[in-house]
Amino acid sequence: MTRPRAAPVPAEGTVTTALRAAAALHEGPEHIRVHSSRAGARGVMFVIAPDPDTARALCLAVCARAVAGTPELTGWLVDVP
Repeated sequence: MTRPRAAPVPAEGTVTTALRAAAALHEGPEHIRVHSSRAGARGVMFVIAPDPDTARALCLAVCARAVAGTPELTGWLVDVP
């Protein structure tokens, strides 16, 4: 997830809390580890899924839901390397 320059830097733990709350709405996420910085956040999400494409889609859905549902993350982008 990337924070545009114009977006405020959220409080410590905001990204992790948002992702865990979003993950609770889906079946599959087992563990989330996040490193936040002024530029955005990078992390690892372990999920139970039948194949890599489904796992990737689930991770993207959780990230998108976290951004959409967290006012402190307004304007953030869910990007895929």
